[in-house]
Amino acid sequence: MKILLILTTILFLARGVFAYDDAYYERLLEEISQSVEQGDEESADFYMARYMGASFMDEETERDVTDLYPMFGVYKVSKPTSLISGKYSPDFIEWFIVSSYVLWGRGEDEDTDEEDRSCVINSCSNGKYFATVIGSPYLEGWSVSKDGERKTAVLAQINHSKKPYIVVVRAGGDGPDKIFEKKELDLDGHNIQYMWYPEFHDLDGDGDDELWLRYNKAWADGFSQELAIYRIGDNGPELIRKFEGLAEGIARRLDGNMVEVGHGTFDKPIGHLDYDRHILEVWQYKDGDFVKVSEKKVPHILRSDKWREYYL
Repeated sequence: MKILLILTTILFLARGVFAYDDAYYERLLEEISQSVEQGDEESADFYMARYMGASFMDEETERDVTDLYPMFGVYKVSKPTSLISGKYSPDFIEWFIVSSYVLWGRGEDEDTDEEDRSCVINSCSNGKYFATVIGSPYLEGWSVSKDGERKTAVLAQINHSKKPYIVVVRAGGDGPDKIFEKKELDLDGHNIQYMWYPEFHDLDGDGDDELWLRYNKAWADGFSQELAIYRIGDNGPELIRKFEGLAEGIARRLDGNMVEVGHGTFDKPIGHLDYDRHILEVWQYKDGDFVKVSEKKVPHILRSDKWREYYL
């Protein structure tokens, strides 16, 4: 049975189902084998991520990530370099791992650049503008740690060092009216574990939509969540505000031009992977700026099924 079939149905397949023939997977395996043998990690990551994503999204194949295990054993991912707490909900841990695969399995071959080792990650449109995020994969081994025991997982993240970027196109009558200069994402040296679908939403009621990007930034231990808001100006997307939920927090848009930001906290001095509370803040856009309108402390949302309300 394919990994997390139920979560796959809930989370991803509503966006579209992809199917590939065996020749496609065999070609990827050949490219992976050659890249690993030659020590070409950029190429190996690219083809492995595509294999992981395609096989995860493909309902009709028996292929899956386990096909890569023999190569993982001799590859960099065999030595985990990041850590996440195993005290979180088991469903969340599974989501955290496999959601990274989906980034590379939603497109067709025309959405990949074999020479640059990059792929279309996500896209959205509001009729006036079309925006797409392009990035390259980076495979990393993670430890899931609980009560002194550690299990290893492999994540296919968006590589910050390859400078993922946004391309915005303004629509015309018969085709693109203008293609703006690409806008690189400022990730402060962090890979992206997962990116939600971007969306256009009018922040200030002026009739022009802003572009909203939400993603998890991977740290050496755990992650943070970031919400970046861009205004589409004469020169393309211009960053106007970022919100970041630190220590396994959240940052998401709510209805009514409001943003919810949460960060992990504690009732006693402990490491952040053992935090047992979240502080949730709501910020509302008023008179040209965001102001905090509420704050509350709640049990840690990742330690129960509550996480689904914030992630799915």
